[in-house]
Amino acid sequence: MRFTFRHLLPVLLLCGPLAVQAQVHTDGDYWIVHHQGDSSTKEMFVVDADPAHIAKQADGSVVLTVHQIYQNPQKPPPTVYQVEVDCAQDRVRIKQGPVQESSDWQTTPAPWLGHSRDFICKPESRMRIGVVPIGKMAMQGMLNAARIYFTVLHGEHPRGDILKQIDDALDRMPLK
Repeated sequence: MRFTFRHLLPVLLLCGPLAVQAQVHTDGDYWIVHHQGDSSTKEMFVVDADPAHIAKQADGSVVLTVHQIYQNPQKPPPTVYQVEVDCAQDRVRIKQGPVQESSDWQTTPAPWLGHSRDFICKPESRMRIGVVPIGKMAMQGMLNAARIYFTVLHGEHPRGDILKQIDDALDRMPLK
């Protein structure tokens, strides 16, 4: 049987929207909401704030994606959490993620969870908690930007340790 363009047209029309739809899901609006660890074990938590990727639940809560990214290349690839935030009751929980994390509602969560909640519920506090916008980009672009940010943090972190040691030494000095 011989195929002509007319026979392939339905296939092309069906595949076109799927390709466009696949591209939409790989892009996000990424924000660093928390970073922690010392110079060898740094990790950061990045929220995807693209409105198309934030699901609103019937009870008023929202579900968003948080990526945990590790500086160490030997660490596993980013860990992805689905985090549910209830702004009305000021609580948060992990809806989907690694088994060792609790899925109970939390009002005093770990810092990264609290910052993820505050990012959504209290946008005016973003500067206070040190949120850093990465921008709208594909997932791979976000991972590359995170690696660059780790480099920036690496330069600032030791200076902070030295200043803390100086402050501690001054606190221990006797007053005259």
